[in-house]
Amino acid sequence: MPISFLEKSHMKTPPPSLLSALALSLRLPLSLCLSLSILSVGLFVGCDDGDNQVEDTPDMVILGGGVEGGVEGGVEGGTGADTGELYLTYTRVVTEEGETRGDLVAFHVALEDELVLNEGMSRDDIDCVSYGCALHPELSWVAWIKRDGPQGALWLAPIDKASKTVDIANKRQLSSAALSFQFTENFISFTEIKDTAANQGVSVKRAPLEGGDAMEVDLVDANGGFTVARDDDLLITIKTTLSTMTLTLRRLMSGQIVELFTFGEEGGTGSEYSATGSPVTLAPTLDYVSAVTSSGFMWRLNILDINGGEPQSRDLFPVQNVEEACSADLPYTQVLGAPQFSADAAHLYMLFGGDCSQRENPSANRRDYDIYRMSRDGSEPALNVTRILAFNSWANHDIGSFAVTPDETKVAFTATRPNKSGIKAIWLQEISEGDEASQDPVTFDCSRDPNVSAQRDPAGQRRCEYIMYDVASGGTVEYRALRYTLAEGL
Repeated sequence: MPISFLEKSHMKTPPPSLLSALALSLRLPLSLCLSLSILSVGLFVGCDDGDNQVEDTPDMVILGGGVEGGVEGGVEGGTGADTGELYLTYTRVVTEEGETRGDLVAFHVALEDELVLNEGMSRDDIDCVSYGCALHPELSWVAWIKRDGPQGALWLAPIDKASKTVDIANKRQLSSAALSFQFTENFISFTEIKDTAANQGVSVKRAPLEGGDAMEVDLVDANGGFTVARDDDLLITIKTTLSTMTLTLRRLMSGQIVELFTFGEEGGTGSEYSATGSPVTLAPTLDYVSAVTSSGFMWRLNILDINGGEPQSRDLFPVQNVEEACSADLPYTQVLGAPQFSADAAHLYMLFGGDCSQRENPSANRRDYDIYRMSRDGSEPALNVTRILAFNSWANHDIGSFAVTPDETKVAFTATRPNKSGIKAIWLQEISEGDEASQDPVTFDCSRDPNVSAQRDPAGQRRCEYIMYDVASGGTVEYRALRYTLAEGL
């Protein structure tokens, strides 16, 4: 999945989008709304769902497939390294005393050691604020898109593991009009505006990490995109029309091109598909693709074999602006972000949201968020991992970015701290297993704040921030692009 700032669908003021050059003042239907994005690391513009407006702002970077081929955060695994030390990586954006900085962080889980890889560097050196920055899963490279007038400049720099810092002296610019990017083992793939003067067409390119020219792989439309996994060979391009989304598999080493599937029917109306919100994910095992669609007023999860054929499709729930909304077994109205595969591709984790609680209780001042686990083959019932309480309380976490540990025992997610508007933290929660999992108490990891007084939710259960950062009064803290990765240590 391309790097995308899909995260905060409930924040009030979206940042300026690079894609505004392609879609000025667009109001998109919810079916497009994993939204226009720029990063896998993508950008988003506001989306309309009937009379209900949903706006997205950067809070989550999606890198892709194993590295960033889908950074939205997530689960590392597949064809790349599956051994090493466990890190949780993220960007922390801090605004304090009128200044904003973006910290690029690698958190060593076992040592509970937070390494800020760009400490002391200015935004002119490395900009982790505008559209976010993302680490290669091996923690060996970092890429970011920096706002430069109406365009976005894509930069790449190595990580000096000896000094545990970004080697900013050896950064290089790959594009001056980039929209998104994703890492594979030895390459970085990205999209850029093909003709900046005419603002037409989006080119999919890739460049070797160690140096060399970027080569064009394909040309897609303004709502198109691509997705990769950690493998250097496979790349899936996503092309859209007003009523279709076509997935095409490209084997870059052999030049083989295979059209996998077209969702929708040509000649229809409605702008039902967009790839820029990263709705397509290539499994780390390289044998399946997931695609989220919301055609026909229904959100669906589609699983497609990499060898082609009809997808296995599952209805999730109706979209927000139809009469049947909130009537499904899953009481939500939005899929927020791309699905994240587990390392063995047996499960997908998805963030759902909506306003069903408000519909039941119009005075409720909250929205719904929960992370669900779905089995790829449909053999298991959907498991609500987070089970957010339906009360007006700080315990109703406004989930943004999330990531699941490689062994699928814990989920980390971003949410606002208790009684601290604008200040977020990273929370760590156990994933309950078994037939009674949905009834088991939700268990938070409180090991990092043993001296903090217990914070109880309305059900009397303790909830603890796992990673937090204190700022002066009036300051804000935001976390983006959570991702677990196994890598050789820094």
